[in-house]
Amino acid sequence: MKHVRLFAALLVLSLLGACRQSDMRTLIVRVPQVTSAACESRVRQALLPLKGIESLEFDHAAGTLTLRYESMILAHKNIEHAIIAAGFDANELTATDEARRALPPECLGPVAETNAPPPGRP
Repeated sequence: MKHVRLFAALLVLSLLGACRQSDMRTLIVRVPQVTSAACESRVRQALLPLKGIESLEFDHAAGTLTLRYESMILAHKNIEHAIIAAGFDANELTATDEARRALPPECLGPVAETNAPPPGRP
């Protein structure tokens, strides 16, 4: 009888692991300061340590980053916070002055007009 209970317990535990589902999501992050390959590289390096990101696609003209990620592993706020820690604004979050000062000169230039924040936002 002990063996039957042990087998049943192992079966239940193995099924619990199989029940975990994947939840791939697409996130578009507004990154208005990312206007060059150098800036893009900085963001990629900031996101590299995060587990769960499947793909990254930058649109410099639109000032956006589109990425696919596993939401069971990574939350979208973690992505945004990694970007602002690298010195770039991400959606409604603003990078700190300290992080921004650490950027290379080519990433400190003016934001392209097409990438400017909506009117009424600093």
